Amino acid sequence: MLYHASLFPVKEFVPRIPLVRCENEDETFPRISFSEEDKFHAISAIPSVGENISMMLELGLYPTLYLYTYPEEACQVVHSIYEEADGIRLLPSGDVQRYVPDAYLTKECWMLDSPDPSKIEMHLYEIEDILYDKIDKQEQLIHVSTVLLSEYPEDNFTKLFSAYGIRKSLDDPKFSEFYYPGNENAFLRNCLNIITEKELKK
Repeated sequence: MLYHASLFPVKEFVPRIPLVRCENEDETFPRISFSEEDKFHAISAIPSVGENISMMLELGLYPTLYLYTYPEEACQVVHSIYEEADGIRLLPSGDVQRYVPDAYLTKECWMLDSPDPSKIEMHLYEIEDILYDKIDKQEQLIHVSTVLLSEYPEDNFTKLFSAYGIRKSLDDPKFSEFYYPGNENAFLRNCLNIITEKELKK
């Protein structure tokens, strides 16, 4: 099974070049990042995951996690970006390593074509705890505690805005410069920084 974790609902899985990347990560080839391993490794691959989750927890909010799974057997394994195949091409973690330095930690693999939507399953969790440690001079996820949800929860922006009386919608034109596909984690981090700073001044 392949795993894709996000702090935001994914409307459509389409290969793209991530706006937020780790140091020395490829910025040339469109892809969809999954983990070959499990939920834990998929979470560790989310950009700014530790900072965003930790800040929400410090504010007394349990982040919503969207975990998407896709059957690995529905893909065709290739070992080069340029290799053609019948079906949805999957570049394994071992080959992704040359493009993403920390792929050996996250077990990140790349789906090079859009998946069949009918084969995607979504699982909803609430994150209760997260723990990082310094490994190879980098902050790495070493523990995360989650609870499987049976009902569809509030998204993370709704949780944050509701908790702090922010009467704004993400559809507000004022947000359009900052909130757009691919920039959700960066926008959430900015919102959290502003709210945390205000809370510290009280």
